[in-house]
Amino acid sequence: MSIRSTNCPADSGDPGIAAPTEPRFACETQGTFEQLDLFLADISDAPPKGDRATLEFPFFSLCKRPGSSVRRYEFAGVRVEIIPSARGAPTIYDADVLYYCAGQLTEAANRGRTLGKTLHVRTYDLLKSTQRGLGGGPMQRLIQALDRLTGARIKTNIRTDGLQAVESFGLVDGYRLLDRACVHDPRLSITLSDWLFRAVQAREVLTLDPAYFGLTSGLERRLYLILRKHLGNQPAWSIRLENLHRKSGSESSLRRFRFEIHHLAARSLAPPLDRFILQIQNDYFRAYSRDSRGTSALLTDIQRSRKATTSGDSGVARRCGEIL
Repeated sequence: MSIRSTNCPADSGDPGIAAPTEPRFACETQGTFEQLDLFLADISDAPPKGDRATLEFPFFSLCKRPGSSVRRYEFAGVRVEIIPSARGAPTIYDADVLYYCAGQLTEAANRGRTLGKTLHVRTYDLLKSTQRGLGGGPMQRLIQALDRLTGARIKTNIRTDGLQAVESFGLVDGYRLLDRACVHDPRLSITLSDWLFRAVQAREVLTLDPAYFGLTSGLERRLYLILRKHLGNQPAWSIRLENLHRKSGSESSLRRFRFEIHHLAARSLAPPLDRFILQIQNDYFRAYSRDSRGTSALLTDIQRSRKATTSGDSGVARRCGEIL
């Protein structure tokens, strides 16, 4: 397993780049849009959905300011390569757009509606649902996110909807933003890649807690996505810290990552991470669901640990749970 990247550039405190180029708008008539093969994303209560691949593998930079280095991840035959565009690499904050779109499509499918990979979205709904704020600044950062999602190339052999092939694509094929003067809604069309659309069609998605969009730390966001994918409905899940470091896509050194995870596990967690109990022992990271089953698994592990300590067995961590 390997991932190579540089350290994050200095964060500006905003999930976007400074001094963006003014986006170009094209005001369209309602009739023009009726001729396009668009899916109307108008479900106000659709929960966000994350595709299993981007939840499990580190597709996105955890930095708020996008980097420019090529990143590679390989493990157990799975390969992911992220090649940034001139606008930079997609960040974990940019992925909010994808999770919103996947939620709209999945909920529409549940209601028996016909799907299309081009979504017609109200920018107000998207910005509000993903807690990105409203106004000119959030709109500019949304355009920057779409530029990175469109421009960066993803090369992977991850299977979606039963199809496995080495593919190179942008997570978003393209987008169109209407002039603010247009009075009709929605005003933004987003065309997803075939790869991502196949995953949504095949229901290879998981529901995300809407509180996820309120997490400001890239590491906290990534940790939640990993736990959502691997812990699932299990009471507990564990992994070596070294492997968690690689799976997370963190650009910190392993030593720094260990410190950050220890600090995270020792403090009160913000929603939705507060649904988990985090423990670190003997360089293993272990998470428990905060319910009766998770609590029972935690107590069992504590008892095993005490017995192992009494008997002088230093390998307790390896026997406290299966390392996935």
